[in-house]
Amino acid sequence: MRHRMFVVALVAGLLTAGCSSGNGAGKAVAGPAAGPAPSGPAPEGYAPWPEAERDATHTSQAALRGPQTGHIRWKVDLGSPISPGPSVGADGTIYESSDAGVLYALDPATGHEVWRFDGAGTIGGNDTSTTAAVLPDGTIVWPGPRDTVFGLSAQGRLLWTVDVGAVPLSPVIASPTTVYVMTTSGVLTAIEVDGAKSGVRWTLKLGAQSYADPVVRGDGVIETTVDDSLIAVHDDGGGAHELWTFTAPAQVEVSAAVAADGTAVIGADDGFEYAVSASGKQLWKHRDISQSFSSPAVTSNGTAYFGDNGGAMTSASAATGAVARTVNAYPGVSTAGDNIWTAPLIDGIGDVYYGTNGGTIYGYSPGGSQLFAIQTGKTVDSYPALSAGGDLLIGSDNGFFYSIGP
Repeated sequence: MRHRMFVVALVAGLLTAGCSSGNGAGKAVAGPAAGPAPSGPAPEGYAPWPEAERDATHTSQAALRGPQTGHIRWKVDLGSPISPGPSVGADGTIYESSDAGVLYALDPATGHEVWRFDGAGTIGGNDTSTTAAVLPDGTIVWPGPRDTVFGLSAQGRLLWTVDVGAVPLSPVIASPTTVYVMTTSGVLTAIEVDGAKSGVRWTLKLGAQSYADPVVRGDGVIETTVDDSLIAVHDDGGGAHELWTFTAPAQVEVSAAVAADGTAVIGADDGFEYAVSASGKQLWKHRDISQSFSSPAVTSNGTAYFGDNGGAMTSASAATGAVARTVNAYPGVSTAGDNIWTAPLIDGIGDVYYGTNGGTIYGYSPGGSQLFAIQTGKTVDSYPALSAGGDLLIGSDNGFFYSIGP
């Protein structure tokens, strides 16, 4: 989930993974303006947003209708830039972290702080939008500071930590007790969670550099991007092995999204979007205006959505590549400074939402009409989510976290 070019020194080598049962640094702190913890049943028809791009295949889609205007219901200052994206638990609680390495639990109605957990280190400077995963039992799996994945209770209590040896990216939920995590050093880790305990089941070195969250197909195959490749991996239980590798002509700096038939969509730095079959064969490619630092989404009806550094958001058939629509806030004009750096979010009626490095949060109707454009004044690279009430949740490098809704 990388958003812009930068230079990082990464040391290749064997991953040393470790775990503990909650004795590491970091602590939960009650919020000074904390409201009551949300309680009671979620709204009828509500499905939570428990991880990056909502689910294991990256549909980035919810059945709820999103905001139709740019009304800001509330915004809260988290004190430092916000590149990470939010997740939403089954009770509607919002979990968001800042680049300062603090995870917040927020009340969805007001944005009031329920609790915070300080990871004792920063996660800024790596230009990635990472998102905590919320397991069905309420355990929060947070890719935090100090090369550490933290396990927290719904009350913000530290349960366990896993040292993954490099910057952890967003976990994908494979089952109620299994998550997969990529690191920026190209290592895929399977973490088994059992209540207040965790353990590393296996690690697999796939390449030198990754900015991707894994996806898990319906048949259980894991796909992730590393260096210039999309790699499929089979979980063998006590270990894992590679099934196939699709290599693009340039570096891939985004996560994949996968359709129900196993077709994966990725963007590469050569300015093309690619579709890859479940067996690793190229199906089609689409020329973007520029390279993409925006991870794609593929919705349940097989529509792929992908943004690029030319400011264009395209929807196309994942099966054929046939383009349905391309929208651009500045068509025919140089869009330097307004590149799309977030994943798209698609609501229940086909509205599309995303943010740009020019600091704008956009909403577009299914027909391509602009619903709103909210200027934040700083880069927006926080991957968005929908709240239990259908509010758009997104952060900005101005330090504010926004809930945008009716």
